[in-house]
Amino acid sequence: MSTTFEPAIQEARALAEQLSGPMPESAGRDGWRQETWTKWAEIFSELATSLAEGREVAPASISRALDVDGVHDGDVFEAAATLSNHLRRTR
Repeated sequence: MSTTFEPAIQEARALAEQLSGPMPESAGRDGWRQETWTKWAEIFSELATSLAEGREVAPASISRALDVDGVHDGDVFEAAATLSNHLRRTR
C-alpha cells in the first residue's frame, strides 16, 4: 500500500465509522435520510478497503454524489469533500 493514500484511507474509515452509528436527528437538516446514511457508510467502508488494498478507485466528486442524494451541508458533507480533494490530488 502506498502511504500517499494513507490520509484518504483514514478519512474514509472515519466517515464509515461515523455513518455506521445511529443517524443523529440533526443530520436531517443537512439532507440525510436513514437510507442515505446507511448507503454512504457502506460506500466509505468499501472505499477505505479499496484504497488500503491498492485497488484502482474511479475518479468522482464525492460531494456531488452526496448532493445528488440530497445531502448538501454539515460536518459529514465537509469531511467527504475533504476526502474527495485528497483523492483528486493523489491521482
